[in-house]
Amino acid sequence: MILREKNLPAIKKKATFQTWIPRENEHSRRKESSSKAAEKRACPLDPCLNLKIMRESLRSGQRLRTMKNFKIISRQGRFFKGKFLNLWVLGIGNFENLAGETGPVLGVVVNRKVESRATRRNLWKRRIREVFRRYQEKISPETVMLIQVAKRSNPSTDIPSYEMLEKDMRESFCKAEIFK
Repeated sequence: MILREKNLPAIKKKATFQTWIPRENEHSRRKESSSKAAEKRACPLDPCLNLKIMRESLRSGQRLRTMKNFKIISRQGRFFKGKFLNLWVLGIGNFENLAGETGPVLGVVVNRKVESRATRRNLWKRRIREVFRRYQEKISPETVMLIQVAKRSNPSTDIPSYEMLEKDMRESFCKAEIFK
């Protein structure tokens, strides 16, 4: 097909389209709400933790993925028990494949015996990763940790709230003395 003017009516219409620009004395609710949302996004500090949030997600190198690494940390790492979680901590020097990684590394385990439904296991993992992401600036960079959800006496109970999980993880991190 040959491109000619008669074949391109949509482009002509777009070129003549003008956008609305508000005048100085006009006020728009939409304009105010979008500016408030922009202010919230621009805030460099998290109000709960007083930490500067650097990243929205973990780098791929910050997550343990291989069974070999999970076995090394569970056998050689120091163990700490929390209310909802078990924590193993080990230095990054014990892992050949993580030698060049800067920043703390996390592995998360949620057994099928603890949560039978995959959606609930994934919710546990997302919450744990989010707490870790928020605290990663305060954790020493040569730390590798494995977090396992502890077995509960009554598995039918609900997953603890984010705040309860954060408190338990913070207490476990303090016990392990992994903060800078």
